[in-house]
Amino acid sequence: MPPRRPHALGGAALLGLVAGGLFFQDLGRYPLWDPDEARHAEVAREMVVAHGWQRLVLPTFELQSYREKPPGH
Repeated sequence: MPPRRPHALGGAALLGLVAGGLFFQDLGRYPLWDPDEARHAEVAREMVVAHGWQRLVLPTFELQSYREKPPGH
């Protein structure tokens, strides 16, 4: 019995469409230019340029302690 290549290609195409629909349905929905994104980037930047052990445990925003969202969560 010969292999059914058209059937296998159709199944792979269907699987690709379903996977694409599931993984890319929210693409572009949540904007990266949200004000929270810039705030969290600034907190991370200040932690990188800070010196000493405090940079690992005390996030800052505009050089004041920022405890609303700890880094890494």
